[in-house]
Amino acid sequence: MLDNLEYENDVIEFFDIQNLYFDHPLSNEELEELKTVVLGLNNLTQIYFKDNVDLITIEKVKNLLLMSSSVKDSKIEKVVTCNLKDDELNYLVNSSFENPDTWSIAYFHDGNNFLVDTIPRVREFFTYIEKIKNVIRKERLSQLEKILRVYDIVKLIDYEESNKNYSLPEIVINNKSNSSGYNKLFSYILHSLSINNYLGYIKGIDNKKSFITIVAVSDSKYKIDGYYLFDPSMDSLPKETYKDNVRMINYNYFGLKLEDFMMNNYGDYLLGILGILAINDYDYAKEKLSVEKDIKVRRELNKISTTFRSDLETLHTLIHNINKIDIKIICSLVSNIYGDTLGKDFIKVVKTNYNDRKKELFKENIHERFKKMLDKE
Repeated sequence: MLDNLEYENDVIEFFDIQNLYFDHPLSNEELEELKTVVLGLNNLTQIYFKDNVDLITIEKVKNLLLMSSSVKDSKIEKVVTCNLKDDELNYLVNSSFENPDTWSIAYFHDGNNFLVDTIPRVREFFTYIEKIKNVIRKERLSQLEKILRVYDIVKLIDYEESNKNYSLPEIVINNKSNSSGYNKLFSYILHSLSINNYLGYIKGIDNKKSFITIVAVSDSKYKIDGYYLFDPSMDSLPKETYKDNVRMINYNYFGLKLEDFMMNNYGDYLLGILGILAINDYDYAKEKLSVEKDIKVRRELNKISTTFRSDLETLHTLIHNINKIDIKIICSLVSNIYGDTLGKDFIKVVKTNYNDRKKELFKENIHERFKKMLDKE
């Protein structure tokens, strides 16, 4: 029995008669050679499609497995991590499979990183995302209104205290997640709506790390233009205690300036590049970055600069020299999106709740304190 099969151009690598790897589209000649191999195998356990493999190759291998009497398709794990085009990805996810649970597919790529789940779960997740996109398209919302609409949807996920790394399909199907999962889902939906955002890191006094989302907002309707922080996990409420409309009343972590986030009473602080960008003085932030020894921070800077198409100085300007998204704007957003559908007193409740929670969650900003003193005079 062969225990190592290789083609000269490394199209297929086969080890211990168990694993096949495909890294680019197979020619007809190569497929014929593969057919001879597959039909003669009896110990195949995994097939991996990666790099530049195309949809046609995946389809042909899929059909070849079903033809074989010597291998059981149900016993073979198929993993697709090649970066397919959106229409190809959707086609594959919605194709018929003899054993769909044995197929896993990368449903999101970010450079060399990708997220993988089984095809049935990815199919359900894509259906969920499409429903949200269709609803938002019909509502004809401005950009900031779209962000708040998505924020409200994600807030209705049930919180679960866990260190588990939830996949996005798992979050949607089970409707529960930890704080990192809220932000991953929020970020993904915004990306699907072509709203640029970046997942940064925060750490609390308990030393636990979590995600937070920074979003590029540009909305002339509300005169908002800059990069703002959002954390739907901090504004969520438990389903078993509150009705859905009541669970939507929290907006204290919606559209924060980085410097305002650092005033929180929990001791949470921004890590990495966001921690440097939160420094109000640009020259000091630049100096801090120049002496930073952690290579991860440099990588983060490259990634956030690429995401927002901004250099360090532009990032800093659009983080600090921007208008605040205050409760007045938030109430206007809620009113313009929902009208009276959430109850005629809902806006009043949102405003009161926002101000009450603000005292609990954040220290008073020195600029706000001076403004109050001047208003009294």
